[in-house]
Amino acid sequence: MRGGAVVPACRQAGLVGLIILSMKYTVYVLKSRKEDRIYIGFMRNLKRRLKEHGSGHNSSTKAWRPYKLIYKCQANTRKEARIIEKELKKGYNREKIKKGLFDFDAGWSSGSSLGS
Repeated sequence: MRGGAVVPACRQAGLVGLIILSMKYTVYVLKSRKEDRIYIGFMRNLKRRLKEHGSGHNSSTKAWRPYKLIYKCQANTRKEARIIEKELKKGYNREKIKKGLFDFDAGWSSGSSLGS
């Protein structure tokens, strides 16, 4: 106990920082099934984020639901995820993605399934 407060065992053992550091970021691309629209983003908890997109909690994707996940890849750091996201969001890459012509395996590896 510190100052009368209970300190969780994981914090006492120094595990909280390790858990946060071990969580990777997922860069993902969604394609609207309704319109010719894509959404590119990154998140630590992809499963939760996909639920947010699907339920309309994101104003950027709400009007063009439903979406299909067409690509995902892991990044070790937020900085790395942002670099990949920015590359995918470039105008010429965005158009290639919309047309199904973008080679996702050219510079990084994609995930094969959503998982549970």
